[in-house]
Amino acid sequence: MSGNEIYRKSIVMLLGITVFIAAFAAAPAAMADSGRKKAVVLIIDNIALRDLSGGGLPNFSKIIESGGLGLMNTRVESYTGRNRVSAYLSIGMGVRTYLDTPEINAENGRPAGPLYEVYLENAGDLKQSVSRDYPNYVFGHIGETAEQYGLKTALVGNADTDRALREAALLAVDNNGKIKYGNVSEDLLIKDESAPWGRRTNSDRLLADALAALETCDLVFIDFGDTARVYEAQQRLGLKGGKFREAKNRALHNADTFLGRFLGEMDDNTLLAVITPSPPGDGTEKGNTTLTPVIIYGRTLLPAVLTSGTTKRIGLVANIDIGPTLFDWLTDAESVQGFIGEKITLLTDNNNLNTVSDNLSRFIHLNRSRYVVHGMYTLLLVLSLSAMFLPLTGKKLFNSPRVGRAAALMVLALPIASFVVYTVFNGVTTQRYYLDALMTAVLAAVSGIIFSGNTRRTLAGMAVLGMVTAVFMVTDLLTGYRYVIDTPLGFDNVFMGGRYYGINNDCMGILLGSSVFALFYVLEKFKVGRYLRLFLVLAAFIPIILSQVPGNGSNVGGTIAAMSIAIIALMALISGLPLKKRRLFAAILIVFLVELFIAYLDYLFGGRTHAGKVLGALISQGFGPKFLEVLLAKLRLFAITLALPPWNILFALQLYVYYIMTRKQEALIMRVGEHHPLLLRSFEVIFYGGIVAFLFNDTGLIATGLMFTYLTMPMGVLAVENQNLCVYTCKQKQRI
Repeated sequence: MSGNEIYRKSIVMLLGITVFIAAFAAAPAAMADSGRKKAVVLIIDNIALRDLSGGGLPNFSKIIESGGLGLMNTRVESYTGRNRVSAYLSIGMGVRTYLDTPEINAENGRPAGPLYEVYLENAGDLKQSVSRDYPNYVFGHIGETAEQYGLKTALVGNADTDRALREAALLAVDNNGKIKYGNVSEDLLIKDESAPWGRRTNSDRLLADALAALETCDLVFIDFGDTARVYEAQQRLGLKGGKFREAKNRALHNADTFLGRFLGEMDDNTLLAVITPSPPGDGTEKGNTTLTPVIIYGRTLLPAVLTSGTTKRIGLVANIDIGPTLFDWLTDAESVQGFIGEKITLLTDNNNLNTVSDNLSRFIHLNRSRYVVHGMYTLLLVLSLSAMFLPLTGKKLFNSPRVGRAAALMVLALPIASFVVYTVFNGVTTQRYYLDALMTAVLAAVSGIIFSGNTRRTLAGMAVLGMVTAVFMVTDLLTGYRYVIDTPLGFDNVFMGGRYYGINNDCMGILLGSSVFALFYVLEKFKVGRYLRLFLVLAAFIPIILSQVPGNGSNVGGTIAAMSIAIIALMALISGLPLKKRRLFAAILIVFLVELFIAYLDYLFGGRTHAGKVLGALISQGFGPKFLEVLLAKLRLFAITLALPPWNILFALQLYVYYIMTRKQEALIMRVGEHHPLLLRSFEVIFYGGIVAFLFNDTGLIATGLMFTYLTMPMGVLAVENQNLCVYTCKQKQRI
């Protein structure tokens, strides 16, 4: 065999071995690549839950029936302004934001494989606005986090009308306003004269680009723009009625067909999230202003409802939870820094659509009922104040003092009446909120009539109502707040992104005021000795304080108020003299420092509470700018609460009444104190405790206004009530 032949055979053998090794090496590499986790976010904007639950959308029904379903709160930072830019930016930055920016100029850049690099033409302006208004947060946080973990992102889709609607880019861009792979051009649209603006999504091209992106990237955003175009047509072209419904149904069916084709290409390692960043605003769900459907689907998942640590409500998550959820799936990290939200979790539920639909109906029902109950509260409070305190001016609203007593009792009976009605009939009268409100009014009226026979019975009735109210609330708060949050006074407006769980400021004021009055009444009624008084007050306030800690869903201001009131109550019982402001200030300062220390411990051991997270942000991001941001946010909400009726008016009215009684009617108050020394001390405790709640809570005016009712109502009954200003004792009626 010649040398050339040996050489040729050697080359062939070497090539064969190389191919053989490469083939075996490529197989594990391919397997490893196919086993890599990926996440896809499909954007179907401006739709409501009812749009997906009406039938006729088999692929959406499939991922709902075999995946996780919930409602997503889409609220941005502003209470009044809303725009698409802010909705998408809030998700992309992981914090609620608001920028009054008209549009996003996203364009295709240089080719990147089968796709393009996408960039924002106005990235500089957006970054400048974010740096000015949100200095502690990162523009393009999802994109930046992906790069930090070595993940590639992509965006495909176009929602243009006669102007650019490319806000979806805000979900995927990095801090420089770039996305490494994608396509946002009008090539993704085709002409269709039956569609708004004569164009609709080219599903074939969108699917091809989406699959190409999924081949290369770990996190892919797909903007199916047809539903957004329909919403724009409704807003700007006046599309309505049958034409609007027809266009919307066509867009939803196109999206459903696209979804079905995409599902056929998914594997077990891909997580799909279907989100609606902006609510429809078309009256599809009357009473729902911000909650949109969100679906989490994977081939290995079971039917479930969604929840998160942000809301702790079954079937409800927040827009700021999207980022943490994606990276929880894509990375092995226990937590991802920089996101305010929490990861979305799935709670197994084979009837998830009905569960979520029922929850939405209950939210709407409670929101409507809240205004009705607040209206009744306001009416009764004004009526009782007028009936009991107008005689001080020489005028009378009613001839019989019993009317004032009955009205005062109704004010204090209304909270427990609403708790009972909405707990017992939960889910029974969901669509008939006026019937629940009527039953609440009847129960409060019956209580007022029964207990108002004389002042002795009235005071006892107030104490009983206060004690039952406090026990109900503390028990529920310490056992998982299952009932209070689903009553009108305990429900914070989740459509506005209020407190989703635990106790709100309405109930905080009611709980603290009712506890103090009922406790001091019992101590006086049964002639309890001084040391036993102190023990009973301390024992009673321990569960109250525990119910007000952030771990049980309260806020730091609630904890400070509860602890301060406990100390003020003990000081009032120990001294027997008027409370000195210097000692009060020292006590409140000590409470504040203790709460700060507790928040620091929480930060060290995981930052599970809002206080711990804020303190952690202050430490990690710099005390100056972060403190200023938190302070401004609190002051903004504080100012809004001060400006909006009715609680500002009722707070001021009750404060004025207290001032008149303690400064202009000193002789009368002294005589009241002779017969009811402990009740008079309870008024002092409630007053100073209310001031603490007012100062340490951003909506503390509401808490203080409700708390003061447990001061002004008994005070009015005691200092009353006819032309000659009679004082009623627990034993007799004595004319002064």
